[in-house]
Amino acid sequence: MELGLILVPYHLGMERTGMGLGPERFLEAGIHRQLGSRGHSVHVETIQCQTNTRQGEIVAVAEINAALAEHVRGALEQGCFPLILAGNCNTCLGTLAGIEARPVGVIWLDAHGDFNTPETSVSGFLDGMSLAMATGLCHWTVCTRIGGLPIRGSHVVHIGGRDFDDGEEERLARHQIRVVSASQLKQVGLATALRPALAALRTQVRRVYLHVDLDVLDPAEARANEYAAPNGLSLSALEDVIRMVGEEFIISAAALTAYNPACDEEGRALGAGLRLIHLIVDTVAQRARE
Repeated sequence: MELGLILVPYHLGMERTGMGLGPERFLEAGIHRQLGSRGHSVHVETIQCQTNTRQGEIVAVAEINAALAEHVRGALEQGCFPLILAGNCNTCLGTLAGIEARPVGVIWLDAHGDFNTPETSVSGFLDGMSLAMATGLCHWTVCTRIGGLPIRGSHVVHIGGRDFDDGEEERLARHQIRVVSASQLKQVGLATALRPALAALRTQVRRVYLHVDLDVLDPAEARANEYAAPNGLSLSALEDVIRMVGEEFIISAAALTAYNPACDEEGRALGAGLRLIHLIVDTVAQRARE
């Protein structure tokens, strides 16, 4: 399979700091060589922007995502599957903008809701607004510059959450985003908890963007970053979710985000991320052969 491996090494609009160090750590671990040895043709690209954070993080995020949209669009035009390794979740904006085929759904795997706005956020953390931005609830100027947005709330399934801010779950429901929490998956099982949400989405879209924030994993198994919350998914459960998504949908693009090597002293999150990358690529390649 032709694979466009797109690295976005930014966090808070700054290059190669914090979670922005994660994408190149996967490259250092040899993910491109591993994929190549399994018969895939891997084209590695790195987003490089002249970001100016003195003008504000939001300006940098707009520039980064506008560039990412072009890379994703170019990969798809050349018949490559875009797999994005990114520091922040707001790279969903550029990825979705680059997927020009519509309608497209979003499968969002994350410990957090990422559904705050400037009016509801206690911390002001921009990355905690990523999904709200993608669905058109805030920062319209940025989204207009990037293009390709918003995505309908009813086209989103949020999976694995357990660390929602006050009011966030209510807002997700109000905007018709289907939420399958980590506790639901554990209490009633994967098939019972998740299949109805995927089936409902399947009536609306055929293609999806798969977004995996590594802190969806339980930190007791693999701690991906400083924002990790307890009682998350096991790696095997996360792999089962991805397989189920691949059975139901064509995955147009995927992203693995929010890995901070400084929080991963034993390398377990790195190992988990490598496994997930292989699984995503294998899932997409299998579907392409069918």
